[in-house]
Amino acid sequence: MEWTAEALKVYEEKHRREAIKDEICVLRGQMRREQAPGRWIDLSGQLRACVVELNRKAGRTIISDQATHTKQYVLRCEESGATLKIDFHPEMYRVSIDGLSQPREFELTIRTKNGNDTAVWIDRQTGMEESDRTIAESVILEFLTVSA
Repeated sequence: MEWTAEALKVYEEKHRREAIKDEICVLRGQMRREQAPGRWIDLSGQLRACVVELNRKAGRTIISDQATHTKQYVLRCEESGATLKIDFHPEMYRVSIDGLSQPREFELTIRTKNGNDTAVWIDRQTGMEESDRTIAESVILEFLTVSA
């Protein structure tokens, strides 16, 4: 094979790989946009479930919760009156938490697991992947520690 044919083959293969990477980025962005609202609803549901479970085990209301609107969830410690605000920022695919010892932030990103793309929350401070349930439990535990 002459050198020009070889050069063109290398160039075209590289160009094809880059086009595939670009297409994957576009599809992952679309997936993140589509899944973000549902993932926020799932996280809010886990927060609610943890509050109900805690209050039930205590036999009284320790924390009250309220979804103030579709993008905010508020927890209130009944004894101290302390509040914790959890805000969903859909345009940035982030959840920010204010009212703990230090603010926390989670970002929805796409990860490939076992050959499948899936939307996951990443703790922006640690870089660790967190489940809805783990986020809810850790946030409530820290909130009780800080607000006591």
